[in-house]
Amino acid sequence: MKKLYVAALLTISLLLTACGTSNTPETENDLIDPPIEKTLDSTESQNDPLEEITQSGPCGTICLSLPKGWSYIMRNVDDEKLTTCDYGIQIRPDDAKSGYVEIGYSSTFGLCGTGLETKYVTLSGKSAEVCYYDKSPIWSFVIFGDTNHTLIASTIDTESWWDTYENELMSILDSVRLDNTSCS
Repeated sequence: MKKLYVAALLTISLLLTACGTSNTPETENDLIDPPIEKTLDSTESQNDPLEEITQSGPCGTICLSLPKGWSYIMRNVDDEKLTTCDYGIQIRPDDAKSGYVEIGYSSTFGLCGTGLETKYVTLSGKSAEVCYYDKSPIWSFVIFGDTNHTLIASTIDTESWWDTYENELMSILDSVRLDNTSCS
């Protein structure tokens, strides 16, 4: 019973910690500025259509597989262009004019419970929590489970390309993993 009580208190405190925060950039200049660091070359072999992307930081290495047609940029610790993470990778389709998904490690991530709906899915063989706000068809956050630290993905201004790329994005998220052996 004590464990249930402690778990409930911890959940409530996590939900209340981020109330009033927003993952929306303040200005247009806060979005990823073209050109993106790396675009996968369309002449790459059909036998090797995915590129393994890794970003290391103080609490481990984030890894994901990115298909052709997607661009990425690495964001190191203290990068002012980060919106929700301490460090990570921002991705978007090559033909997207704006918006991105930030995948990264966050030491202080929290959610506000107001208007929040969650759905549990399996990504990379582990449980993940997909979080939607205010009945939006676009999720705001994905919290990857089974890690001692917080690995998250967040959507920033993805409305213009979401319908076309949602399924491909979820396949990319299915490849995400965190090797956090370096974090104490």
